[in-house]
Amino acid sequence: MRAAAGPSQNVRRGAVPYLVNLLARQQQYRCAREEREAAMAICGVITTKEVLRHSATIVREFGAAAYLRCCKAIVMRRRTTFLSCVFAP
Repeated sequence: MRAAAGPSQNVRRGAVPYLVNLLARQQQYRCAREEREAAMAICGVITTKEVLRHSATIVREFGAAAYLRCCKAIVMRRRTTFLSCVFAP
């Protein structure tokens, strides 16, 4: 007659799928964290949406000339930073 399966055998049978799931979740977490870090990298290049959305603030704080330089960079499709538009000669 066979002995009944004890709790330790049930734990061993369930341990492998549990560990596989645990490792898969850790890998997913690692990938998600790397994607968030990559997404948070600051490029520094101005976009049309930002210039148009904050046009009043740009004119008030940095002057019309800086705003026009930003608009010129957008029209010419030049990749530039906001600081290079503001502090251009």
